[in-house]
Formats: sequence, C-alpha cells, structure tokens
Amino acid sequence: MGQKLHNRVEIWKKLLLDFGKRNRLINFLEGKRNNVTITSPSFDKLWDLLVINEKELEFPYAKKVQVSDDGEEIYDTIIKGDIETNKPIGDLQRTLKSLRYKANTSIEEQGINTLYLTFGMLKWKEQPESSYIFSSPIILVPV
Repeated sequence: MGQKLHNRVEIWKKLLLDFGKRNRLINFLEGKRNNVTITSPSFDKLWDLLVINEKELEFPYAKKVQVSDDGEEIYDTIIKGDIETNKPIGDLQRTLKSLRYKANTSIEEQGINTLYLTFGMLKWKEQPESSYIFSSPIILVPV
C-alpha cells in the first residue's frame, strides 16, 4: 500500500509542473509594469549585498512631487537610492507600486511569494531554425 501511494504522489507532482510557454519561468516576457532592470550596482556586488550580507537596499524615490498645468508630474527632489535602474523615476515608482500590489495579493490570496530578484537570464530557442527566442531566469532570490 505504501509504494502504491508513493507512486500516486509522484504522478501528482509531475502533473503540477507546467512546462508550457505560459510559465514565466520558462518564457519570461518583459512588460511595462512587471519588471525593473537594475543597472547598478553590478550583479556580483548586488549578490554580496542582498544574499550574503542580507542588506536592505533602496530604490531612488521622489520626495517632492508637483503637478504642472498640463497634468504632468514634476519631481522637485529625488532621493538617490542604493540601486539604479533602466526606468525614469515616474515609471519606476508606478512599476514598483504595481509589483508590490501583485506580490501582496499573491501572498494574501494564494499564500505564495511571487516577487523575486533574478540573477541572469538564459536566452534559448526550441529548435535551431526557430526565430522565437525564449528568456528564462537562471537564479531567483525571493524578495
């Protein structure tokens, strides 16, 4: 009876794995509000700070925001953080807010953390003649 149950559990585990193209660990698609590329510090320094030393790092943020007559946000005072990114401050703030909301919702509704820092992306093709290039994260660190 024990081996039969063990075999059944193993089958269930295999069925839980999603090897389809909708799985973002296999086919990561960059979007406007679902990722931020960190340009500084370098990946090895970032690894040392976050993973080995468990330091908290801050993104840059706007301390004073004003709205112009056109409805555009003007950032009077920008506090430089420990991290530099590929996004202007306004887009960065909106993206970080969106990521925080999605991560909190995932934890509250499903009990799982879905917010990770990725170290390295693997670019690959299913077939050598294929024109579509997949991106898959290599190392994930929970945030």
